[in-house]
Amino acid sequence: MWKDSYLVGVETIDIKHKQLFGYVKELMEALQKDVHADEYRAHISESINFLKDYTMMHFAEEEAYQKEIGYEDAAAHKVLHEKLKLDLATYAFELVKTNFDRYVVKRFLGFIMTWLVHHIGSEDQQIPRGVKTTTYKHIEENIIDLIAIKAVNVLKIITGMHDDEINYAIIETEPISTDICYKVDFINATKRGAGFVFSRKIAKGVLSAMADIDMEKAVYADYDEMVFSAMQEISDIISSKIAEVVREDDKMCSVDVPFRIDADMLPPSVDCVEISTKIGNLNIIIF
Repeated sequence: MWKDSYLVGVETIDIKHKQLFGYVKELMEALQKDVHADEYRAHISESINFLKDYTMMHFAEEEAYQKEIGYEDAAAHKVLHEKLKLDLATYAFELVKTNFDRYVVKRFLGFIMTWLVHHIGSEDQQIPRGVKTTTYKHIEENIIDLIAIKAVNVLKIITGMHDDEINYAIIETEPISTDICYKVDFINATKRGAGFVFSRKIAKGVLSAMADIDMEKAVYADYDEMVFSAMQEISDIISSKIAEVVREDDKMCSVDVPFRIDADMLPPSVDCVEISTKIGNLNIIIF
């Protein structure tokens, strides 16, 4: 699960990051154990509470380090941390409410794994450099190339794919797919949004890359909700990356929470891009 490509080059931060991945791995292993229900719930509860507490402690230490070195993007980075704290609290409540239902645990694992891989593999890599550059683009401009580039970068970070293993093309026809689709609305961007249509192959490939699971041999039903949750988080990450650099009437755009939808229920597209990789395809529809 842990990869040396996640190293940021600051020993104290790298140690904590390795431990966070270790706790996620332990949680996944606990989910798969065939034990008595009471033992399962106790183990899952302990693992999730420890992961939540450890994350809070690590964020405080990382933010103190950013302040110490004068990291210019510290305020924006803290916003990402605060959002995760809220998400963790929401999941913790839902897990207790459902008595640590396996369905909810799998959704939590898909979410937290994807968030950690991207955040550590991308956002935290900026910290030692001390600065993060952002160039803004007006939403009335054609943003399809920008979205494609952002999506390619996110997938490369999450899967570890190289440039020659992933590419994109603007296409004229919308994909006809019954696979995994999420719709995202851009806030402050009237009638603008995106649909993310993942082939089941790329969805399984992404989880395999993050969790070191051979999805070709695994029983898909054991990981289905983990896959759906991971694709939802990827949709949110890509959309948020776009919102960071897009403005409408000099207002910053933000994104609503992605929700799953049948691909044929998406609004008519303005633009469509197909991202082709060695592990499957992702189509992004702009409407």
